[in-house]
Amino acid sequence: MNLSSSILKIFFSCVTVIYCGHTAAQNYSLKSAADQWQKTMDLKNAELITTFFDTTMVAIYHSNPVVYGKEANLKIWQHQFDDSLDQHPITIEKVDVSSCGDMGYVYGKWWSIHPTENYYTGGRFVSVWSFKNKEWRILMLSVNVQDDVKSEKKSK
Repeated sequence: MNLSSSILKIFFSCVTVIYCGHTAAQNYSLKSAADQWQKTMDLKNAELITTFFDTTMVAIYHSNPVVYGKEANLKIWQHQFDDSLDQHPITIEKVDVSSCGDMGYVYGKWWSIHPTENYYTGGRFVSVWSFKNKEWRILMLSVNVQDDVKSEKKSK
């Protein structure tokens, strides 16, 4: 278990001390939002990808310092698709919503493929989402390189 997973488990166990109750629809809606976010990666459109980001979003990417705010993160994602051959697919492995239904996390795998630069890597991510104004938005994204994930896609 990595540090991000441990922190999230502690966070969600503390959040569940106060029972708020949430509907299955909120759990489904986070899964639906995460699936839509995953599909935007295939479209290679940074503006669409960042529509899922809260304006105060914080990201910890594997190759950049901490990036604060939606606009700064937009610039990172625009760079990800400088070349039309660049790809950044993700998978959604787990989605969980707090008992109050106002916070959730999405865990999965990612790959960054830049064929013209002969650059290829992959790993796992965890994103923390907030439900406000009837929409799920990403508050925090942590991305880590992991060799087992990198080799998983490269061998195909």
